[in-house]
Amino acid sequence: ILAEGAFKACVSFLPRDQARQFVADCVAACACTYVEGGSESEALRRLFEHPEQKFRLNYLLGHLEESVAPDDSDEESDGDGDDGESHPAGLKVTPEERQQMADTLRNHLTSIRAVADRLAETVSTGLGQPISQLTASDKDAFEELAEAELLKDEGYHEIVDRIIDAVESRFESLDQTCLVKGRDGWPSMWTLELPAERRAEFIHSVNRFSSNYAPLFGKLLTPLVQGIRVRGPLKPKWHEGPSPRLVIMDGQGIGHTADSTSSVSTTITKRFKLADLILLVDNAAQPLQAASCAVLSSVVASGNTQKLLVCFTHFDEVRGDNLPDAKSRKNHVTGSFDNAV
Repeated sequence: ILAEGAFKACVSFLPRDQARQFVADCVAACACTYVEGGSESEALRRLFEHPEQKFRLNYLLGHLEESVAPDDSDEESDGDGDDGESHPAGLKVTPEERQQMADTLRNHLTSIRAVADRLAETVSTGLGQPISQLTASDKDAFEELAEAELLKDEGYHEIVDRIIDAVESRFESLDQTCLVKGRDGWPSMWTLELPAERRAEFIHSVNRFSSNYAPLFGKLLTPLVQGIRVRGPLKPKWHEGPSPRLVIMDGQGIGHTADSTSSVSTTITKRFKLADLILLVDNAAQPLQAASCAVLSSVVASGNTQKLLVCFTHFDEVRGDNLPDAKSRKNHVTGSFDNAV
């Protein structure tokens, strides 16, 4: 929300039971990887990334590697001309903390492997044959039996409880006066208000809830965030005069889930009527894929064509032997768009 005055932020978090379910899904996927004979790297990947890719545990628990240094070639900046680092000094992960996180992760993997060993024996007995001899047609039966047996395993629930406790402990580094907690003690909201002259500090503070910067894995709270609302003079330094009266809404990108590639969810389409402008941002290097076409279709079908504005990014990556100059590249992108329309 662009407005004059102080900077304000409000961050809402996932409920505890939903966060716990995400963790349980990740632990179950990791255990099944071990049961199926997968490598430790594959098991770790499935522990870190929820199947729907909406929840990533490594942001909260850190890396398994003992040292992860930022790449000097990468530019990590706010993009608004602020001087200084993009993250507050208190958010830096020390080598000692990184080592401790790696040791804790190894303990989790050891415990999950023990659960997987018990699960493999139980499932093999239930199916009447070793896991390694299962055919593709037996896959569904294996998954159903494995899920049912996991829910009976006390060790599985203990691992999930330990991880969710570790996740909850990440809130302890926040200013507790800014946290609002529910009846169960789980944080439901974080708020912040700073004067306009402390712009950089404000952006750094909010970054913790939206960043995906790998060297900070272990201290980021991004996966637990349900929504962020910020208000203030969020205008570029070259802009003179008062802030434009704008409210900008952004959400999960189209195409992040399989079903959104062919259709747009009602959580997005119901906002079409509220908005004065619908901005479709697409990659010019490969313009108008299925997800973008789904947006175009829904905008036309809902009668909001006049609100649509299309912005093509990565235009510098549009290259080809038949595209000698900028005009031909623009015509190439525009032609692709016209074809889709």
